[in-house]
Amino acid sequence: MEIFTLYLIPFFAMALPAAGLFISAKDLLSRISLESKLANRLARKISNENLDITLKLAAGEITVEAFCGTNDAYKNASLEMRDKIIEVLNEMSENEKETILKIINQPSKKGQTHYIKRVANKTLSSMETQAA
Repeated sequence: MEIFTLYLIPFFAMALPAAGLFISAKDLLSRISLESKLANRLARKISNENLDITLKLAAGEITVEAFCGTNDAYKNASLEMRDKIIEVLNEMSENEKETILKIINQPSKKGQTHYIKRVANKTLSSMETQAA
C-alpha cells in the first residue's frame, strides 16, 4: 500500500492533466489545419471562378450586426461568404465537413461571425500568396 501511495497516486495526479492537455492541443492543431485547408480551397474556388464576391468587404466588415442588422450590403457579403464556405465543404470529406459545420452552425451568431471572418481573412491571405 505504501508503494501505491508514494509512487502511483502522484504519477496519476500528473499523468491525467498531461493527457488532457495533449488531447486538447491535438484537437486545436487539427482544427487550425482544417481551417487553413478550407481557406486554401476557398481561395482557389474564388480565383478559378472569377466570382464577383466582395471578399474584402466580407473580411473587413462581417459583424453580428451584418447578420442581424439592416445594412444589406454587409449582410449580403456575409451570407455570400457563408454560402461559398458551404460549397467548398461539399468537396471535403464527411468528417472535415461535419467539424466545420458544427462551428458555422453554432447557436451563437457572434461565434459564427467570428469564424466566417477568420476564414475570410485566411482566404484573402491565401489568395495573395497564390497570386505572388
